[in-house]
Amino acid sequence: MQLPSLVKSILAAGATVAFLAAPAAADELKPVYLDAVIAEGAAPLSDVSFTVERVHGGVVEEMRGGAAELQLPEGRYRVRAAFGQTSVERDIIVDETNTRHTINLNAGEVQLNMIRGIGQAPIKDPVQWDVMTFGRDASGNRHLLHQVTASTAQLTLPGGWYYIEATHGGETVKHSIEVTPGAAFKYFVMKQ
Repeated sequence: MQLPSLVKSILAAGATVAFLAAPAAADELKPVYLDAVIAEGAAPLSDVSFTVERVHGGVVEEMRGGAAELQLPEGRYRVRAAFGQTSVERDIIVDETNTRHTINLNAGEVQLNMIRGIGQAPIKDPVQWDVMTFGRDASGNRHLLHQVTASTAQLTLPGGWYYIEATHGGETVKHSIEVTPGAAFKYFVMKQ
């Protein structure tokens, strides 16, 4: 190996030189296994999007499907897992002992339907479903999180409370819903 003349001069003077580590060789890569669950104790999900990036760098990998397996050099990474309307970011460490990582989305599933009256079948026409923050900001406003136009809206949302506005035929019905992690609920709003 040829050393640049400056390095030769420093070595000749008896100085201690620290060399920057070269990028990890293929044999230094660690297997990393990723999966995501909707809530603690649930089975891994089969249709999750993962984005993996270095904490102080760019995107390393993007993938979609169930569990993901990739090879990474040791270090700190940020993993983004997305499923339905839920997205979670988590920092992970990859080293000899940390190769399997499960991302808990802490989410639940809701189905939203509109009915004309008690005991009636859900409306089959499209309904505009606006899912908003339950709480209001300093100006007294709620913020739109998701908008779906369908007779029935199927959503996977982080656990918590939400404010719903359902619009059909020029009429809007307002309702509050709770999403419980790991649970699936059906909500029916009644058109007046």
